[in-house]
Order: sequence, then C-alpha cells, then structure tokens
Amino acid sequence: MSLLARLKNQTSPVLTPVLPPVLPPAPAPAPAPASAPAPRKTRVTRPPVEEVAVEAVVVEDTKPATRALSLHDPLALLMGKASEQADSVLSFVLAEAAKPNASTNFDGAFPLLRLAKGNSGGAWQFGDNVGPETAGVLPTGRKEFTAEFLGVRIFGIAWPEAKGDTTSDQVVAPIWKAFVSSGDVELFQTVLTAGETYQFTPGAQKSKFDGLGHFRPGVEMLFYRNGEVFAMRLPDHYTSTVRALQALGAVMASVGGMRACPVVVSPYTTEEGGKVAWKCHSVRITMAASPEGAAIHKEFQQVKGQLLEDKDFASAFSEWNTTDASDDAVSALTEIASYAKR
Repeated sequence: MSLLARLKNQTSPVLTPVLPPVLPPAPAPAPAPASAPAPRKTRVTRPPVEEVAVEAVVVEDTKPATRALSLHDPLALLMGKASEQADSVLSFVLAEAAKPNASTNFDGAFPLLRLAKGNSGGAWQFGDNVGPETAGVLPTGRKEFTAEFLGVRIFGIAWPEAKGDTTSDQVVAPIWKAFVSSGDVELFQTVLTAGETYQFTPGAQKSKFDGLGHFRPGVEMLFYRNGEVFAMRLPDHYTSTVRALQALGAVMASVGGMRACPVVVSPYTTEEGGKVAWKCHSVRITMAASPEGAAIHKEFQQVKGQLLEDKDFASAFSEWNTTDASDDAVSALTEIASYAKR
C-alpha cells in the first residue's frame, strides 16, 4: 500500500464492500492469495485528495498454447475447482517473493529521475521504480521542474578500464561503487578530488589506475513535488557533478545554509572539446521565487510532519543520507585523490 493510502487510512473509516451472490451455486472457491503491491515510501497526502475511480480490467480470451500437452483446466479457477498445475506455479511465485533479495528495485528507495548520459543524452529518463502515478508528477524530455530541495549526496563508480572521454555507456561491470552523504565532509571532498584527479590525468597515463579503478563521480539530489519524494541522478562525470554542485551551492548560500527550499531545476547541455569531442549534461539550479515555488513550499510544510512520523519513509530517508562505501572503495578513493599531489 502506498504511503498516501496508509496515511489516508489513519483518519478514514474502513468500508466493507458488499459482494453480490455467486450463481450458480457451487462449492465456495478457495481464497486466492493476492500479492499486495510493494509499499511506496514516498507518497504523501496533499490537500485536497480526490477519490479516484478504478475501472475493472477486462481480460480477453486467448487460445491455449499448443507446444506442450497439459492436464491443466483453465476453467477450474472460475468454477472453484483445484488445479495442481496452477498451484505449483503459485508456490514458485511465492517462493521467489520470499527470497531476501527478491526486490526488482535497483534504483533505490525513492522513484528515480535520471538525466541521460552520452552524446545522444540530455533528456530525463525514469528509473525502473517509477510507476504510472509518479510518472505523472515528474518532468519529461528536457523540461525544467520546480520542487522542494530535500538533500544531496554524491556517488562514485570505478571501472576496470578507461571508458574514454565521453559519458556513453559500455557493457562492462564496475569494480566498486560508493554513495557518500553530504554529512560525511572528508569523504565527500575525497570523492570530488579523486574525480578531478582522474578526469584531468592525460589519457596516456590513465593506465596507472588499472586495478585501482577508473573513477567517475556523480551527484544525486532529493526533491518533493506534488505529493512525491523522488531522487534525481546526473551522469557520472566530474564536470557534470561539479557544475550541478556549484549551482546548488549558490542557492544554499543565498538562504544561509543547506536547507529545504523551493528551487527550479533546468537541464542543459554543453559541447566540450578535447581529444574527442563530447557533450556534458548537467543542471542549473535557481531559487523558485514564483507562485508555484511558494505553493510547493507551503504544501511541503503541511505534509513534512506526516513524512517524519512514517517509519518507512524515515528509514529510507536515513539510509539515503548515510554513506555506503566499502573499505576497499574508501582506500581506492584515497589513493586516487593522492595522485593530485604527485
């Protein structure tokens, strides 16, 4: 159940649906186990809340598969009869769901908005954990958006070999990753120094990072907008990261420190030179001195108490703001950063 639904149920009476009689008479069907959708920790109540009518889904008949013989009777479920074959599939599904790492959410606890990388990038992309409801709140294409800023962290990805001078994807697994909280000042600075050191090391000398890690830093920010808390991730590239942090820093300095406030986030792309030309994708961040910004800030002030009291959200928010880096990653980052002094 989403956070919106759970918070709403705290103050709303529980209504018991009345079901019509089942005709013709038959043995009562066994209750079918239903798998509740994974709770979304980020949906909050925002006034006013409208009731949304849910339409029934009509499933059209299809021809049964003919590539293998089966004793399964597809009408058994409708008639309330047992089906060993269907129950076997159900057992398999439940077993998979019970596994510790069964979640398919690889983008984090919060719905993820990515700025696409590469020379054909620069537009917003949704993470795999963005559902239809959240997608309606997030920007598309290259549109700017207004939202309440809630936090920032940086991440680092180290590749086993050089990826070249562009931010295009390669089919190769990183050797380590790290997420660093903005409260972890020393490691935060180390990540940026390591990113700068690696980027400005001449290509002919980058082989010295083989095994240690060909490192690229990236930046994530957390926002609130129209009842959703979501994360924004920029391409893992030092220039993209620093430009976004500089823009954020200017806004935070204008309000007296790092704090929640309404901002406008605008994606932009620049043409970069070098041995190989490439495109840098980053964001401009400015204070949202507009009616929309004021409305979002007021709305957030009204719901932040609910967010703080929700255990799922508080846990996810705390985890997002906690450094997650192995000893090997910290050691490698420190070693890479040390090349700046050599």
